[in-house]
Amino acid sequence: MSNSFHVKLGSKQPPLTFDVIQPAHQADQAFINFCVKLNDFLNVLLPSLSILLPEGKHIHLQGTDEITEHRFIHINYESMVNWHQHTDYLHSNPHFFGSPCFNCIFIRLTENKVILGRLVFCFKCLVGNNTFPLALVHPFDAQFFSVRSFICRALLIADGPSHYFIVDTTDTDMFLCIKMMHL
Repeated sequence: MSNSFHVKLGSKQPPLTFDVIQPAHQADQAFINFCVKLNDFLNVLLPSLSILLPEGKHIHLQGTDEITEHRFIHINYESMVNWHQHTDYLHSNPHFFGSPCFNCIFIRLTENKVILGRLVFCFKCLVGNNTFPLALVHPFDAQFFSVRSFICRALLIADGPSHYFIVDTTDTDMFLCIKMMHL
C-alpha cells in the first residue's frame, strides 16, 4: 500500500505498458486514447499542485511506459456526523470473487464542490522520480482523478443501463455528502 494516511492502494497487479492496457480494454470507451488523456491530465494536475514537471517539460508518456494497476483502495475520512475517523474499503476489480466490483465514490473537486463517480481503473504512474496514485473514474463521463480527492464510498443503485439512484439513507454521512453536493 502507499504511504498516504488518507488513501492507500492495495492489491497490486503486475506492471503493464499502455500498449497492453488499451487493447485489453478495447470494449470500454473510457480507455480510448488512455495514454493521451492521462498525459493531458498530468500536465494540468502537477502544476496545480505546485509540482514541477520533469525537466520542466510537458509529460509525454509513451505506449512502452508502464503503470501498475491496484484493485483495492483503503480510504480514511472524517465523519461529518461525529468528526471521528472512519474507513472505507473500495474495490476496482474485474474479478472480485468471480464477479466485477467497481465501487462508487464521492470526489471532492473543490472545497464546495463534490461529485459522484464509479471507479473504472486504479493505478500508480511514475512521472520523473515521483509516483502518483490515480484512478480512471466514470463520473458519468470518464475522467482521471487523483485518488487523494476521494472522500468516501457512495451507494448507487442501477436503474437501467445509464441511470442510477443515490441511496442517501444508509448512514448520516452519506446523507450529508449528498447535501454537500447541492450547496
